[in-house]
Amino acid sequence: MAMSFKTKIIGSIVLSAITLITISAVVLAFSSYDNQQKAAEEKVHSELSSVQRLLTESAVLMNTKTTTAINVLREVTSQAGKVSVADAVEITSSVKAPNLVFGSSPQALNFSLVDKVKA
Repeated sequence: MAMSFKTKIIGSIVLSAITLITISAVVLAFSSYDNQQKAAEEKVHSELSSVQRLLTESAVLMNTKTTTAINVLREVTSQAGKVSVADAVEITSSVKAPNLVFGSSPQALNFSLVDKVKA
C-alpha cells in the first residue's frame, strides 16, 4: 500500500517536530548543566574566600596572643632574677632535662610561671 502525499507530509512534519524537540531538549539540558556548574563554582569560590578570611583573622589573633604571652614571660622571668641551669631533673626513668632556675627559684615541677603566662 502506498502512502498518500498527505501522510508523507504529515510524517515529515512530525519527524521534523520530534527532531526539533529533541535538539531543544539537549540544548536546554546543556544550558542548565552549565548554569548549575557556574553557580557551584561561584559558591565554592565564595566559601573559599570566607575560609581564607577566617584563617587570616585567626592567624592575627594567635599572633597577638603569642606576642602577649612572650612579653608576659619576659617580664615575669626578668623580675624573678638571673637565669641559670641547675642539675638535671629526671622527667621519666629514661629522660632527664636541665632544671632552669630564675633567681633562686628552680622551675622543675614548678608551674606558677606557666600559670602566670597562661592567665
